[in-house]
Amino acid sequence: MPVVDAAVEALLKHGGVKRGFLGVRTQLVPLPDSLRSLPDVEQENALLIVGLENGGPAEKSGVQLGDTLIAIGDKTVTDVDSLRSVLRGLAAGEVVVLKVIRGGTLQTVDVTLGTSA
Repeated sequence: MPVVDAAVEALLKHGGVKRGFLGVRTQLVPLPDSLRSLPDVEQENALLIVGLENGGPAEKSGVQLGDTLIAIGDKTVTDVDSLRSVLRGLAAGEVVVLKVIRGGTLQTVDVTLGTSA
């Protein structure tokens, strides 16, 4: 369903749009060549998780400080703008797969998105 149709449907049903929320603070970091050589990692930059909202969706799902976020589902995350863009298209309550680098290996974490303020 296109984003506009989903927004109209949410407005009609709930009087507002409840966008997906992760509950993370991030910092843009360059990926070293050793990490860019991992399967499915082709970007030069990613987002280091530097903070987790206490009890937020990411923390509840096992995201850890120091994880490096590279994608949500099949959407690459290279900076804060790309993260916001991906989250704008997702609804609260939706389950997404985060692709993170943890300890030098690519891992996935399933997260049920919360409601943005």
